[in-house]
Amino acid sequence: MNSQNPIGYAMLPPLQAISRSGIAVLIWLTLLVQCTFLPVSLFGKQTNENDSSLRFLEWMVHDPLRLAGNLNENHLFAAVTTGIGLTAFAIHDRASTQYFQDHFSHSRFLRLTNELGSRNVAPSLSAAIFGASLFTENRQFQDAAFTSLQAVLNTYLTVGAAKYLFARKRPGQHQSPYRFNLLEIGATSFPSGTTASAFALITPWVVYYPNILTYRLMALPVGTGIARTARGYHWTTDALAGALIGAYWGYTLSKMHLNIPGKRNLTIHPLINDEKKGFFVSVSF
Repeated sequence: MNSQNPIGYAMLPPLQAISRSGIAVLIWLTLLVQCTFLPVSLFGKQTNENDSSLRFLEWMVHDPLRLAGNLNENHLFAAVTTGIGLTAFAIHDRASTQYFQDHFSHSRFLRLTNELGSRNVAPSLSAAIFGASLFTENRQFQDAAFTSLQAVLNTYLTVGAAKYLFARKRPGQHQSPYRFNLLEIGATSFPSGTTASAFALITPWVVYYPNILTYRLMALPVGTGIARTARGYHWTTDALAGALIGAYWGYTLSKMHLNIPGKRNLTIHPLINDEKKGFFVSVSF
């Protein structure tokens, strides 16, 4: 790696370090979720004889059909404005990526959150929490755990398709953040799958249990996005796109499973003027 170009310098951390960090995240986050939600599962809304685990299978089958049937011009508008916002922010991709690497590459907290959305952690952790929830008698806790798992799985599928479609080179593979080779295997920078999975993992818990404790949990996926950029795995807009994808699946599936009528809780507007370029996101729960 050229010493004159620090972008991408941390592309290949030691495998042993990844394993230790992944195990630490798994243990720490499991304890954190248990301490936050198990009191609720013991004293919250209880299941009854009419509740059945078959609802999880029904959600897996019917959710895609419901989503397809609910598509309208608002979804197209949101997709277009998000694309415009990401494109505007991409102008500063090199500078912002360099900033995160210069200031946060050695953060211990980010070293931990870096593994939150990885393949070794997010699916296993969400599946473990869902499995544990089945031993409780709290339907809300079970539903939140399943929604988290489902959001992670849906996110993997979405990110995989997007990576192949856009085929953007990672910082360590190419010096320009504007290099996209459509439909190319091996260029997997955009969007950040690890960031997306981290947001998909945590967002349902915020929607199901909106309180100060769950709001603080959002620091974990935010840390994942910063870590992926600071450690040279992704450009800044990779992490932003991944965050939007993961948050979308976690938020949308949670609203569907809670049977909350659809409304514009998520608003995205492009922000372009002489001094600033980017996008403004407003979320309400």
